[in-house]
Amino acid sequence: MTAAHEYMFLWALGTALGGCAAGWLLHRRGHLTPATAAALLIAGAGLAIGSKWQSNLETMSFAEALRLPPSDLLSGGRRLPLGIALGFLWSLGWCAIVRAPWRDVGDALALATSILIPIGRLGCLRVGCCLGHVCPAHLPFCFRHPPGTEAHSQQLRDGLISLSDTLSQPAHPLPLYFGIASLLTLGVLLWLLRRNPAPGTLLYVFGVLRPTAKLALEPLRANPVASPLMIVIPLVGLVLSSAALVGRRLGTRKRRMVLAHAATALVLLFGAAPRVARAEAEPTAPAWAESLQRYAQNPFKYRHALARLGREGVDELPPLVVLAMADARLRGGNARAAA
Repeated sequence: MTAAHEYMFLWALGTALGGCAAGWLLHRRGHLTPATAAALLIAGAGLAIGSKWQSNLETMSFAEALRLPPSDLLSGGRRLPLGIALGFLWSLGWCAIVRAPWRDVGDALALATSILIPIGRLGCLRVGCCLGHVCPAHLPFCFRHPPGTEAHSQQLRDGLISLSDTLSQPAHPLPLYFGIASLLTLGVLLWLLRRNPAPGTLLYVFGVLRPTAKLALEPLRANPVASPLMIVIPLVGLVLSSAALVGRRLGTRKRRMVLAHAATALVLLFGAAPRVARAEAEPTAPAWAESLQRYAQNPFKYRHALARLGREGVDELPPLVVLAMADARLRGGNARAAA
């Protein structure tokens, strides 16, 4: 079994075990019905599609990114925030349509996701993706990686290692950090379960703990991504979940005030997101020449800027640039776009 196959197997295993845990919780609460079982399946579909959509949006136009053939669902190159958000929204929306207990389903999905992430992140460690930047050598949990891995290539282009080095400098095992954070969240959720909380409590607590860990650990990533969705989506979840937790303990009037403040925060957040995206965007003048030069110096860091050149079409671009764009999309796991 290749590393890519192990990657997909571990994410599939985490999804299956998380689904079993979600079914167990619904059965324990007496709500395991065809409608709630369908909600779990819908959440899994949202996770698979949303995670691939977000990855595509980093290098494709909006219309191109949404065109997702079935073969792409089995490929790498994924981003979890949109996948998790879409899975929850689709599932809870289904519950609203069929009048299923959405709070219990939300609790089940929170438990399932907290099991999915630690197992799936082992796949990230296996293929050497989503790693962090260089960490102190004396830390025992920072690993060295061989040539061909993301960490080794990134450090080579940053001048931190030479071509003769067979291993990279120690890099933060960011997937391991994400996995440990999810295990801690899982521990909190299981502790709450023993106290028989009101339906929806696990969902709201997960909605606070998971985004908080994501936002705290994301600055350690060795190759920051260009898409503001990596920050915006966790922030939206954090704001909504915090407002829901606070509002549950307040009267109707104060609850409305909390929700109004949360809505204001979201409006400000979405208003700032386009400006952040423009600030992070690579300069386009002189168009492809500067992007190609930067890509040649550091493919992992500047592959998103180079791939964005294709949004306006490739007919006017030199063949060398088109070839480099295909290479950039292959590095991002988008074989269809590369072709």
